[in-house]
Amino acid sequence: SVKDSFPWNMVLSAYNHSLIHCLISIGLMVITPSPYCYHESKFLRRFKGKVVWIPPGVDIKRYEPGKSFKPHDFYPFSPSSKIVLFVGRITKGDRHKGVDYLIKAFPQVLNKVKDAYLVVAGRGDLVPEYKGLCHSLGIVNNTIFTGFVDEDRLIELYQSSDVTVLPSITIAEGFGMSLIEGSACGKPVIASAIGGMKYLVQDGIDGLIVPPKDENALAEAIISILSNEKMAEDMGVAGRQKAEQYDWEIIVDKTEAVFKEVARL
Repeated sequence: SVKDSFPWNMVLSAYNHSLIHCLISIGLMVITPSPYCYHESKFLRRFKGKVVWIPPGVDIKRYEPGKSFKPHDFYPFSPSSKIVLFVGRITKGDRHKGVDYLIKAFPQVLNKVKDAYLVVAGRGDLVPEYKGLCHSLGIVNNTIFTGFVDEDRLIELYQSSDVTVLPSITIAEGFGMSLIEGSACGKPVIASAIGGMKYLVQDGIDGLIVPPKDENALAEAIISILSNEKMAEDMGVAGRQKAEQYDWEIIVDKTEAVFKEVARL
């Protein structure tokens, strides 16, 4: 696990060094979906010879580039609105996703991009707290909490957005699925330089990387993308090319290859 908070780190450390250690020791191969775990986990380092990184996949036939205006029927966007999208759980156990830093960054964004909206797609027990933060910052009219959305509407949100942001603040973000989904839909992405995300985003190529817990840098990155249509378009094209490497068919083939190798051992 990549949880990074007390007392979870102590509990998980004991767990990792007992049962998990025994299981990995007797296992022939270990698959981790996290690039962070594969490259940096001190626990897995001792098993490096039998660890392979196989990431989650995305259905690139469904998550595809295009501009959707269907969300405009449900939310108060105008066709010219700039939409900043966060996708993820919004629970107390997911504070590491850094939504509060994104909210704190958004007043600066609005100072430069007047018709911008922050869309937070997901549900959880932190929604009331984050809504209160929006009220206190005076951005409530430009923030939307969608609650749960099914996959069809989620894809439409990606397609309607101008940038997908995942501002996580700890290594608990072992991968960053919304970054791949946003890229698959041809959108630039912004991520924190932490955990698995720094392995998924090529800074300046398919998105931007910012320091964690830095709402000023986050605001500057969002403004940069929203204000430069050509750069955003180029990043979206590069992101789509990257996302195609995460096609489920490719991921299945990689997983099957590991199973076949284990069967030969």
